[in-house]
Amino acid sequence: MTFYLILTFLNFINLFSDKRIYYQILGISFNFYNNTFSGKDYNYYNGKYLNEKDKEAILQAIPSEGWKLSSEGSLSFLSLSYRFWNLSVSLNTRGRGRIKKEIFELLFFGNRLNQIYQTEENRGEVFVFSQIKNTFCFSLKNKWKIGFGINYLKGYYYLKAEDNYLYLLTTQKFLNLYNEINYKKSFGGNGFGFDIGIGKKIDEKFGVKIIMENINNKIFWQKENHIGKIVLIVDSLNFDKISKGNYYFFNKEEKETIQFVNRPLPFEINLSCENVIKDFLKINSGISWAEKEYVKLLSRLDYQPFNFLGIINFLNLYLLTDKDASLGSPSYEIGIGFRVIIKDIDFFFSHEYYKGFLLGAKGFSFKFRLDYNFSY
Repeated sequence: MTFYLILTFLNFINLFSDKRIYYQILGISFNFYNNTFSGKDYNYYNGKYLNEKDKEAILQAIPSEGWKLSSEGSLSFLSLSYRFWNLSVSLNTRGRGRIKKEIFELLFFGNRLNQIYQTEENRGEVFVFSQIKNTFCFSLKNKWKIGFGINYLKGYYYLKAEDNYLYLLTTQKFLNLYNEINYKKSFGGNGFGFDIGIGKKIDEKFGVKIIMENINNKIFWQKENHIGKIVLIVDSLNFDKISKGNYYFFNKEEKETIQFVNRPLPFEINLSCENVIKDFLKINSGISWAEKEYVKLLSRLDYQPFNFLGIINFLNLYLLTDKDASLGSPSYEIGIGFRVIIKDIDFFFSHEYYKGFLLGAKGFSFKFRLDYNFSY
């Protein structure tokens, strides 16, 4: 049942259920990716006074489009599967952003004389929501199965900053600064989405699935919605203002706004297959397309040398389909997972590394799951 556990953990629809009841006691997952820094870089520079050479090395490592990063986490505190029905409840958080390279240059070297710093594309987004998924699977003729899911989304917090602008010029005689930050936020909303999938068990050793997730998923943010703008202007050309201490202007404006919508999860199409080589050896492979993010080629080798222990190797290849995604293109992810079975309790843990291994990686993900299952 390793394949079942992994697919359910990834919120795939269970298309090959059997006459057992599965109850998830706890499930945790977290991913973090960026396009610049590895754990080795962090350890090298953490708590260290940066000299000119270090600063130049960091700036050279940052791509011209800036430092892009993304993270997502999920806490699943209820998941119950019984025959053709699965119910799961999870709390989720997602965030991503981009900081232009010029910002790091300004932080490292200060406002150099006669140099203009100008950025327009710094932005960030973060939100927290819960999800209740009801999925159903039904048997058809010739070993075909069809499944669909109805998902309820509850939004708790949303913050997005975009269309931000910075202009800075320093000379020996004056300082000129204009900084504008525009944001949108909310403290609650509701939404929905659905999934659909179909699969076929070709024989006892081979099966295929195609699943479409997060179709038309949306959260309508409607509680305490606000839009705001923060403006800071410094103009030292006016010496009369300097003498009076009012050579700068700071203003924060915020007002209520109407309901707005965001899509918390990308629409995905997942095609996967399972090939049972031996009773103790399985190969799972597939391809996944996430809207406006990436195409991912998946490969997983499941090896179970003993009845109580399973070892899982991962290799994923990414092809970027959106220039704003935090992943690099092309890129890869490698990892390893373990499954331990003690009577009716299943423990599953995996750790994957993005564009490297251990401290050389530029991102990581881990997943943990604790299940209880019994026959009826």
